[in-house]
Amino acid sequence: MMIAEKYVVDVGCGSDGNYSFHPFLDANVFVDRDKPTRKIGNFIIADVYHLPFGNDVFETVCCSHVLEHLDNPIKAIKELLRISKKHVIVKTPHRYSRNAKADPKHKSFFNVTWFRKTLNHLDVFYDLDVSWNKRLFFLSMPNEITIKMLKRSSL
Repeated sequence: MMIAEKYVVDVGCGSDGNYSFHPFLDANVFVDRDKPTRKIGNFIIADVYHLPFGNDVFETVCCSHVLEHLDNPIKAIKELLRISKKHVIVKTPHRYSRNAKADPKHKSFFNVTWFRKTLNHLDVFYDLDVSWNKRLFFLSMPNEITIKMLKRSSL
């Protein structure tokens, strides 16, 4: 049985199968759709659209580089918010990064405007951060978007 001061889940952490296991550092519960190739403690096989947890279970929900692989990222965001007590942290490649369209498995592409519209519609507080890939001192391209969402009910 896991005993922790706070529960943090990493949804889409990888499983060493199709995607390597790269968990969020503070996570103590791990979720991916594929069975892991090695033993990983507190690992649960589940789909991001139908997470097997009750409402408001986790202090923080992390989901890094998953939304771009989905047909319906808004449905996934709603599910991540449902299981979170307070925070949801999401990372995706920016639509103009060289990584966004390099992977043929990417189905969705994001920019700051997409997240602002979506999260405002979902009535969620959020903080957006864009990291930049500085290739030349005068030319930089957006690389990754990190979104920290705060549920209004946790205020």
